[in-house]
Amino acid sequence: NRLHATTTSFEVKRATCSESSGARTVTDGSSCECAPGSSRQNANDPGACAKCSAGFYQPSSGKFACTPCSAGLYGPTVGAVGLNNCVTCTLGRTGVVSGLASVDACSECPTGTFGSAPGVCSPCKSTNYTTSTGAHSCVTSKLGEKFVSSSFSPLLCDAGTFGSAPGNCTACGDMEYSVSKGSTSCVKAEIGEQFVSPSSAPQACDAGTFGSAPGKCTACGDMEYSVSKGSTSCVKAKIGEQFVSPSSAPQACDA
Repeated sequence: NRLHATTTSFEVKRATCSESSGARTVTDGSSCECAPGSSRQNANDPGACAKCSAGFYQPSSGKFACTPCSAGLYGPTVGAVGLNNCVTCTLGRTGVVSGLASVDACSECPTGTFGSAPGVCSPCKSTNYTTSTGAHSCVTSKLGEKFVSSSFSPLLCDAGTFGSAPGNCTACGDMEYSVSKGSTSCVKAEIGEQFVSPSSAPQACDAGTFGSAPGKCTACGDMEYSVSKGSTSCVKAKIGEQFVSPSSAPQACDA
């Protein structure tokens, strides 16, 4: 009798995996695993998966968690598989936390700062400022303006001061004045003018006085007079003239 060898074949039943949740069949088809771009949800079920949410990614299979996009980046894609799926926040915005899902989730640069590069906010320097969020650059204070802070608009230099440098105001010097806000220079009182204050215009010297120095008026001397305002000198009454007053012209002596 001949012996007949027989072979028995076994058909492996292929597992049914939920691709919509990020699961896939293993190489021999016997079970499911969580593919890159997803995370495992159940320690007892390797095929219980969930796709990584926007703002997260997972480059490996079978992992229990997805990795968040770093601060300064956002991830717009669901089921992302790598860091290259994370995008830098746009200019004027930054990501202060990780795992942001959209560009709108990136915070606008606050006042007093500006977008120095995509995803980076830097403080305004020196006398520069921004008053709105999301600025791409800072504004430089002008001459005649007083810097307040990096997040507020500057003020005009007060009367009695002048803009000595952009953002800086300095008091007018001796016998100098500025009468309007935002002045970029002070005016020196002239001879024939009476200095009043650093924030007021000088007055012309009264009749009976004269400008003895810039901004200073002095009474005319004995038998001297000045009849008009702003005189820079007094006139001495002559022989043959009757002195009347320091503010009036003398009269000719009577016959």
